[in-house]
Amino acid sequence: MRSELLTIIKKEFRRFFGDKRLFFSTVILPGLIIFIMYTLMGQLMADFLKPDESYKPKVYVCNEPESAKQILKSMNITYHEVKLGQTASVKQKIEDQKADLLLVYPDDFDELVAKYDAIASGEKAPEIEMFYNSAAKESEALFKTLTTAYDSYETTMSNKFDINADQDVKFDLATEEDSTAQVFAMLVPMLLVMMLMSGCMAVAPDAIAGEKERGTMATLLVTPVKRSSIALGKVISLSVFALLSGISSTTGVLLSLPKLMSGGEENLSASVYTVGDYAALAVSILATVLCIISIFSIVSTFAKSVKEAGSYSTPIMLVGTVVAVVSSMGSSEHSLKLFTIPIYNSAMLFSGIFSMKYTMAQVGVTVASNLVLAIVCVYIMTRMFNSEKIMFSR
Repeated sequence: MRSELLTIIKKEFRRFFGDKRLFFSTVILPGLIIFIMYTLMGQLMADFLKPDESYKPKVYVCNEPESAKQILKSMNITYHEVKLGQTASVKQKIEDQKADLLLVYPDDFDELVAKYDAIASGEKAPEIEMFYNSAAKESEALFKTLTTAYDSYETTMSNKFDINADQDVKFDLATEEDSTAQVFAMLVPMLLVMMLMSGCMAVAPDAIAGEKERGTMATLLVTPVKRSSIALGKVISLSVFALLSGISSTTGVLLSLPKLMSGGEENLSASVYTVGDYAALAVSILATVLCIISIFSIVSTFAKSVKEAGSYSTPIMLVGTVVAVVSSMGSSEHSLKLFTIPIYNSAMLFSGIFSMKYTMAQVGVTVASNLVLAIVCVYIMTRMFNSEKIMFSR
């Protein structure tokens, strides 16, 4: 049986690796497209959110007190002073995106601030009104900048104590590992399951249903090779192809995700994970691919043509996508029993690995349950291969 199995695997390898276009479209192209697409998306998002540095903002101020005149001047912002009766027209300009910001101080602002006592009076504090347009990136960026500046200005007026004032001290104690784990665990597990399913769906229909449609499967079945060897050889070889596609896609995601999430900042790196983390990930991916490809292989065996196999596979792909999304939205704490559910357990385990919150028991249960399902599927395939009605149907 061993030699028969190797013969089937070699046959599939020659078919796959001998077709350069098939190899390129299945292995190289997915990772390349994902890397280019995500990198461009990250750059475009960064360019969209970042205001033009040469842009001169149009700012209007009403009733500006003497104490606040230096704020805008220190920021090199040229502004126009308007009277209270002109503010309505300025607001309309901001709404039409012809102006960026309007600052309106109450009359006698400095005197009101000096007299105000939050505890004794219990009244509302003097308010500076700042009108802007969040749909205009320059206006929104200016609003955020001035809000920070005026918060500092408020502190200087009644400074009783400071919070995190020392610029030389790092108050945010999140490590690089924490930041990377948070971002990767949020997106990569869901994408990884979807990509593995896409890779399996790409290679399974043609390998079995395609051969049935072309008539080559009938020739293979009449050879003195056990049909169980044919079924197992198909699953093993297809798993290799799907795994290569998954590795390509995952590599593209890991390389492009920092640019996609941080607008080009180099503060995320997959190097924070240990060799043990990658080993656990590799084992779980391998078991997941065997499980998924076995399911799609059954569908391909049952179908009469590649088109029919594709139509049957699409709902399975959608269900897998939903499972991946649901698992990514759940809590990081999971009962060990949930890791016995194939595919769902893989998504949970991927999330645990990338968030650095997983146990070897979870890895073991996930791998074992997925392998059990794969074995059951191979057994079902063997029975299907022994059915003349299924294998020779037209």
